[in-house]
Amino acid sequence: MGVMPIVRNPPIKGLPRTGYSFTSGWFVWSVIIYSLETVIVVNVLKERVTNFINQEEKRFDEGIYNVIFFSLLFTHFLLPVAAWRHGHQVAIFKNMWTSYQLKFFKVTGTPINFPNLYAIAWGLCIFSWGLSIAINLSQYFLQPDFKLWYTFAYYHIIAMLNCFWSLWYINCTAFGTASRSLAKFLEETLESEKPAQKLTQYRHLWVDLSHMMQQLVERMLRN
Repeated sequence: MGVMPIVRNPPIKGLPRTGYSFTSGWFVWSVIIYSLETVIVVNVLKERVTNFINQEEKRFDEGIYNVIFFSLLFTHFLLPVAAWRHGHQVAIFKNMWTSYQLKFFKVTGTPINFPNLYAIAWGLCIFSWGLSIAINLSQYFLQPDFKLWYTFAYYHIIAMLNCFWSLWYINCTAFGTASRSLAKFLEETLESEKPAQKLTQYRHLWVDLSHMMQQLVERMLRN
């Protein structure tokens, strides 16, 4: 959808695992996709506003629906400001996660296991698009003035909003998994002999995890 064109760099020493650049091929691709979507959104918005203004009898419920769907179209134009402008910060956050997992492995000797991560991610992605399609097609059948080609201006917008909350869920689930794993090793260390050195390392892990959670909340609120 051209929302966040971050790049997964090859594992080269000194190169961040996740990068973001306005000159990357992925960003150019995002601009192309966004431009095509903008053409559709502008044409739909222009026609819907014209039809709404020229409509002789304006029912209250239809007016409310029109205002809601007009507002949804305007969220499309916020993408360059809300997403692309913070691309570097998103890349930094993902690199923090990568560094944390490596540090966790070095301290505990065990990687963080995220059960069913790919299944959850793909499931939420499919659900987000499926819900978007269902909502738009329902409006096509329920609203007499909602033409079928109008739906193509809304699919990516509603799917993007759904994916936003899906991403929030995935991140919170990942933090919960990491916290439980850390707590498990902490309990085992407390029951062992001379846990002082390990406790210091676990303290650093906990501070890093808390810092990342704070960064996640700040970035979500900004977007």
